[in-house]
Amino acid sequence: MSEANECSGTTTEQKRSRFNFRGFFSLLLFCSFILLTLSGVVLYLAPRCGIARLIDWKILGISKDGWSTVHITLPLLVLMATGFHLYYNWTIFWGYLKDKTRHALNLKRELALAVLLCVITVIGSLYSLPPFGAIIQWNDDIKEYWDSQVEEGDRGGRGGRGRGAGRGAGGR
Repeated sequence: MSEANECSGTTTEQKRSRFNFRGFFSLLLFCSFILLTLSGVVLYLAPRCGIARLIDWKILGISKDGWSTVHITLPLLVLMATGFHLYYNWTIFWGYLKDKTRHALNLKRELALAVLLCVITVIGSLYSLPPFGAIIQWNDDIKEYWDSQVEEGDRGGRGGRGRGAGRGAGGR
């Protein structure tokens, strides 16, 4: 038999049978993060859309368009789960913020460095500055490899660029 909780009168079994929304949204965020990371890696290594369609490129049975769709929709799930996670953990979150505010005020250099690193990453990526330009170049090299696997005549005169050609970094 299970023991009764002295404070609430509920048994351990009854507590376990209730759905734990805090745990659920924490795990949902974790799973979403893993899938978002996986889809990002797959898309980084994938050929351009036209080539992917031409050679019927798939990973885990999912086409490049499928991976793109997953990669675009997963952040919406992350945003929704984050909102519910904050809702179910608001008291803990608010208490943490109040508790850590004094300490955080002592982290001015750390905050400044964190913000600076984010700004450098965004600017470096947009302007292809080192080392960010190398990451983009490696991606271009991977795309070129996939392009080289298809004969020019098989591309239908598109030059292997497919959807998004000429749109710059956003069209990758």
